Amino acid sequence: MNWEGFTDSTLAIPGTPIPGLWGYRRMSAEEYHAFPAVNASLLKRRTPAEMFAQLTAPHKDTDALTLGTLVHMVTLEPEVSWSDRFALADIPINKKTGAPYGTDTKKAAAAWELAKKENPGKIIVTEDSLRSHMEECRDLRDALLANPDAMQELEGAQFEVSGILWHEEWGCWIKWRLDILPRGGRRLGDVKTSSRHPMEFSRDCWQYGYFIQAVWYAHCHETLLARHRMQVEVTKFSFVIMSKADDKKQPRPPMVRVADLPLVPGIHNGVDKARQYLGIPQGLSRVDMFVSCAREYIEAGKPTDFASIRRCFPAFEQEAGEKGGRYVLAD
Repeated sequence: MNWEGFTDSTLAIPGTPIPGLWGYRRMSAEEYHAFPAVNASLLKRRTPAEMFAQLTAPHKDTDALTLGTLVHMVTLEPEVSWSDRFALADIPINKKTGAPYGTDTKKAAAAWELAKKENPGKIIVTEDSLRSHMEECRDLRDALLANPDAMQELEGAQFEVSGILWHEEWGCWIKWRLDILPRGGRRLGDVKTSSRHPMEFSRDCWQYGYFIQAVWYAHCHETLLARHRMQVEVTKFSFVIMSKADDKKQPRPPMVRVADLPLVPGIHNGVDKARQYLGIPQGLSRVDMFVSCAREYIEAGKPTDFASIRRCFPAFEQEAGEKGGRYVLAD
């Protein structure tokens, strides 16, 4: 992890600028993730200790990641081949479950590790699991094509565009990656795969921090356009919800819905709480909190022992204002 890079304004930005798109760039997912900048995933972590873990924990490929990546490819990047993002591996099968042994099991750990080493940057899958996910993905694609609102949301938009910006006020790099950038730049969009019914998507938003993501993306987008002397307020963030089929007690087919999230303050409780949580536009920003902890960590010599790391990246809610991290349990 390039800790110094977060606050090094001289770093070269990867990718290629998109003509006429206010500084947005084309870059691979690997280039985007490798660049040291504050992003929504980092800011969703409740404490500095969790932020540190987010940046240093080993990356794990999951079924959710595999399906989500395939859905994005089919929806937003149909020209990309599965072999560009995935690599097949021969992983021992657990006879009891019929599924491959996990990465942390003795019988398969070496096979997973070898596959990752031979295919850097790619998601490792077995042939059977890839086939199953692709069938599920094709069903979701058909549901997408059957929804005129979703197709209208995608029409004429730019997909998978990355923003990387040096933020003068915070003194660090920030980044965000838009699934959908409609014409005009006054609203933004994102594709989400869900195991819940589309009408229950708000539960996903609370659980996975999608309100925080929407507010962060809007702030970054507005900041970028302001650099180009465009005073734009993003008033709406649209989610294209790709709801997977369910064959349990209440069977349902794959379904797609578009849900609009109003970003104007005072209208939506989740948005207002996300603004307060992030400290946007005023207040103690979580970006400031992370940058302060990172600088302390660098000054301490980037220690590796638990106690020293915890002193730099504490595990209590700093913004709660309670001594020692104590809090009152909510009802």
